Order: sequence, then C-alpha cells, then structure tokens
Amino acid sequence: MRFFAQDTWKVKPNFTLNYGLAWNFESTLVNKDLDKPKLLTALYGSDLTATNNNYKNFSPAVGIAWSLGKSGKPVLRTGAGVYWDTELLWRRLQERAFIGPRGNGRIQYPDSGFLNIFPGILNLQTGRPVAIGDPVFRGLSTMTVGQFQTIVNQQLPAIQARLAPSNPPDLSIRNIQLFKSGSQLYPKNYPVQRSYQMSIGLQHDLGHDMVLSVDFVRRVFVNTLLGELDYNRYERFTPGPTGPVRSPVLPICSSAQISDPNAICGTAAFTFWDPGGRQVYNAMLLKVDKRFSKRYLFTASYALTSQHGITSQYNRDRLFDGWGPQGSRHILNVSGLVDLPWGVQLGIISAYQSKGAFTPFVPGVDLEGDGNQGEPIQRANLNCYNLGCGKSDLVAAVQRWNLAHPVGSRDGRNQNIPQITLPAKYDLGDDFHSQDIRLTKTFTFKDRLKVQVFTEIFNVFNIANLSGYNFDLTSVNFGKPTQRISGVFGSGGPRAFQVGGRISF
Repeated sequence: MRFFAQDTWKVKPNFTLNYGLAWNFESTLVNKDLDKPKLLTALYGSDLTATNNNYKNFSPAVGIAWSLGKSGKPVLRTGAGVYWDTELLWRRLQERAFIGPRGNGRIQYPDSGFLNIFPGILNLQTGRPVAIGDPVFRGLSTMTVGQFQTIVNQQLPAIQARLAPSNPPDLSIRNIQLFKSGSQLYPKNYPVQRSYQMSIGLQHDLGHDMVLSVDFVRRVFVNTLLGELDYNRYERFTPGPTGPVRSPVLPICSSAQISDPNAICGTAAFTFWDPGGRQVYNAMLLKVDKRFSKRYLFTASYALTSQHGITSQYNRDRLFDGWGPQGSRHILNVSGLVDLPWGVQLGIISAYQSKGAFTPFVPGVDLEGDGNQGEPIQRANLNCYNLGCGKSDLVAAVQRWNLAHPVGSRDGRNQNIPQITLPAKYDLGDDFHSQDIRLTKTFTFKDRLKVQVFTEIFNVFNIANLSGYNFDLTSVNFGKPTQRISGVFGSGGPRAFQVGGRISF
C-alpha cells in the first residue's frame, strides 16, 4: 500500500520548487501472525511477540531548479529524498516452517542432529576425539560414510516420529524446538532497507548545441541486509584447558536434551536475517552532451566514484571492522553518431572502467575463533588494493603475516595457520575496455521505401577483459584470471560481429 502526494511551485519565472511525501506499508513482509518460542529468548530477546511491522516508512522529497543569471543558460538543480526498499517475500517462508507447528513446512534436518555412536572418531581439524553421544562433526573427521549411514539408519525412525505433525496442529511444540537449530529467522525489529539520496548539479549551455553538466551525488544506504548471521554463534571457539572449546550462546544439547522439546539448548546454527549494514556512495559526474546538428552528435561522460560498505565479515564480534572501499574508482563512456556521405551512418560506443577494490584472503583460518573461516591478509586499509595499494603493499603484508604466524602456529580453532608464498607472476585484476561500432547504409526508393543494412562489431580490438581472479593466498593460482567477461549484447566480451537489416515504408 502506498500513498503519494507531490506539488510543483513555480516561485519565480527562473525558480521552480518540487516537494512531495509518500508513505509505504506492506503487511506481508514478516510473519506477524507467529510469535517466537521460549527457546529463542537468548537470541531474540525477552519480548517473544512476532517481528514488528514497519509502519513509519515515510518518504519526503524536495528539489529545486534555478536558472542563474540574465542569460538563463546556467541551471542549478538540487534535490534530496528518502527512499524505502521492499523485501523479497520468499525470505519469510523458511521461518514459518521453523516457528510453525510441529510437522509444518519443509525443513532440512541438520547433520548435527545425529549423535555419534562409534568410539575413536577423531576431529581432524583439532585432533581431538568426538565423544559418543556428541553431535556428528560436520567437518573433516575419521568417520567413514558407512559409519555415518549406520547412525542415520538407527536414529532416523525416532527423528521422523518426533517430527510427525500433531492432530489437530497447535503451537505448543514448534519444529525449531525439535530441530534445536533454525535458519532464515527474523529478529524482533527488522527495518527494511532505505536510502538517503542527495544531489546537486550545474548545467550550462555552451552554445553550438552542446551542454556541459557537472553533478555531485551522495547516497547513504542504511539497514542493508548482511545476509543470514548465526546469532547462536555455533562456530565460535574460546580457549579451554585442553584446547579451543565450542562456545555457542545456547548450550550444546546433550543426547537426552535433543529429544526434549522444552530443553533450552542447540545443536547447530540459528541464523537470522540481519539488516545491520550500511553503504555510502559519493560520485561526481562530468558530462558533455552534443545534440544532433551538422550531421553528428556525441555524449562523453566521466564518473569519479567513492563507495564504502562492509566488505568482509572477518570479525563476527565487530562487523564494522570489515568496513572499506568497494567497486571501481573511474568510469568513462563516450558515444557518438555521424552521418557520412552516400547515406552511410557511423555509430561508436567506447567504455572504460578501472579495476575494482579487493583484499587478498587466507581461507580456512579463524584467528580469534569467532566463527569466521577466512582472514584478510591485512586488517588496516581493508580492500585498498587497486585503490591506493599495489603489489609492494601486498609483499609487505605477506611478510608481516609470516612474521606474526611462524611455522606451526595455530588459530583460535586449533587449526594450522599457513605460511604465505606469493607466486612469481600474478595480477591484481584487470581494467575493462570495450569499443563497439555500428555502420549503417540506407537505401531510399521513391521516397516511400527505405531499406537499412547495418553491421555491428563489438569489442573491436578484442581486448581480453579478464575476470574471475583468484585472490586465495594459499592457492598456486593466486592472481590468475579464470575467465573473460561475458559480453552483454556483445559489448566487452570476445570480439563479435552482427549484421541485420530494416525495411520501412
């Protein structure tokens, strides 16, 4: 449901004011008819009522257009507004299955819901044994496929009986109380994404059918979705007397508690959609636009951009430690059209985009044991590569890593921390280039029939535009591309030709 009002007021002949206000409301974005069970108190909060609806999504907007000076050729335009996004409806469906009545909906039963029955099983990541009665370890272990199949065959009938729907169905026992885990749940407060957008620009008529525009924009996106975060922190490890100990928010279920729907414990992750992100985009756009006259037209535009957001969730305790630059810095586009003699028309499009920002990473390492399986090579100046940092900075970062983590070092999960060796040859990404042309010949018959024959060539110089770079520092293929950019209508991909025709009468 949306209500919208807008007005335009011409305050002076050279000054126009636009203003408006909208209100948005969607009643089906969250499961407002289902409260949460007591099991989720430590994760959801003491108020277990349903996730709040959003009733205050107001969108004010204001803008002006002001012709400056007596000539009226310079025009100043500026505006600002608040804009709300919507939510994908499928996201709430998985939660309905978990917090709905027993036997309701489709849920994948976690492997951690099965209990080990074999002595001598080792967790190969930590070197410690998996005790009888402990949840089956989902990582690399000495358990064979046959042993796991035996566990499933023995325990599955009881699990199926426990999950069978009641008749009649009620909310006294929910699926999540039996699974002792959950995914795609909603927190108590779930504001949808919104943005604050502001712009100011100056447009000036240069004469000769050319207009110069300079625009500055700022967009601040708040409550951006960080994805599914495990509020139970099931993969968190803390130091123990004999090594790292799994330390989730909810205590790990014993074999007896797994079958008790009222037991406050967990066997795996409880993931919630988390709208705690933020993104800031600033840009300057410089554009020269030549209207069609004297047989030609063209547009040339250059954008200098600066975008920041959460680029990595390497620290689950402080997500904004992963804040850093994103995207490309420079974008240039030039297009033009010219009428040549003999009914021939030539069109061109040239595009350029600089390399995107990134940070090389070391997979399978969790320095603090906070649940993140992957560490950036450096935490200062995160994502600075191609935006100020280069190969010399990477060499220095690798040296610091190797000094900080000598051979034999273990991380917060008692996993080996590898030494890093850079390959002799590698790249930090690739710029994007593409030049496309179109040549058209028009045949006219008795002023009533026109036949146009054209040919198009995409990526004329067949520039590779490599992509899919591997930035895993433990891989021998670090800094090597895995593919070329696939062309959109041919542009940017491998050189392509296209011919066609058009008849008008």
